[in-house]
Amino acid sequence: MDWTTFFKVILPFIIVVHHIDHNYEHIFPNGISRIGIVLLGNFGILGAIVVGIFFFISGYGLMSSFLKKGDAYFEGFFKKRFVKLLVPFILVSTIEQMVRTQVIPDYSVTESFLKFLSSGFFFVQWFVCVLLFFYIFFYLCFKYVKDRKKAAFLLLLCVALLSLFYAYMYTEHWWKSNLCFVIGVFYCMYEPYITRKLNGKWKLIISFLAILVAVLTIVPRFLPQLDTIKIVILILPVLLVMTTYFFTAPKGRVVEFFSKISYETFLVHSIVLTLFSYVVSFSSTILTFFAIFVGTYVFAWIANLICGKVNNLLK
Repeated sequence: MDWTTFFKVILPFIIVVHHIDHNYEHIFPNGISRIGIVLLGNFGILGAIVVGIFFFISGYGLMSSFLKKGDAYFEGFFKKRFVKLLVPFILVSTIEQMVRTQVIPDYSVTESFLKFLSSGFFFVQWFVCVLLFFYIFFYLCFKYVKDRKKAAFLLLLCVALLSLFYAYMYTEHWWKSNLCFVIGVFYCMYEPYITRKLNGKWKLIISFLAILVAVLTIVPRFLPQLDTIKIVILILPVLLVMTTYFFTAPKGRVVEFFSKISYETFLVHSIVLTLFSYVVSFSSTILTFFAIFVGTYVFAWIANLICGKVNNLLK
């Protein structure tokens, strides 16, 4: 999937805007301009959808690598995957708790952690915890179950059970995008079959899915009791991938740079938003947005450099 690199640039941007939307009363205590309202109105609702696309890409990427390398892919799997995932996570989470302790009145790391265990609220990097389980499930299913179809369905069962646990214990953002990971795995497995069967029918299928997504997105406005957005989360990654078959992915040094620091961008932006919620303040909406993104990308770049050196030491 040639578009993966470009998606890594776009997805963190939308997530940052999504969390600005969640904290806009703290970030813009004096009100927000019309352009800010337009930006938040268009991107603020996309958090779960972006996470779903990210999980889809993760599942697709794991399966693609496994199909190319076979069982050799699992040699050093945990070391490679967990080090890349956990080193930035531990570094950024530690700094974030230090910052929160200093700038948020009466903030307690212990109380926040206990609240996390009971309800799932602690930090915006919750998706790392979910992704760790996905990696473990993928490894166990495809390493020890030689029939790939059975392994894929076992993975589906594991992710479904994990999601049920999260649905019982935590808030819905812990589970409503999870099946996208499995959909990414299945899509990668059957992509040759899908492309062969849909040859000549792409525009019809894409148009149908686009209309379906639009309808399901509008439904909750008229029937609030029908939360069809959860279905949109599952369909949209597939629609997005199918659409990319007709376009060439943007490339270049800028795209490569921002894709390289995309994971760190996901992690560090909460620190920047904390600072802008409690310490830093600008009267200009545009200046605030600009400063948040500059700060996020600079901190992400620094975190990427530090984690790169740590990863080299751990090899």
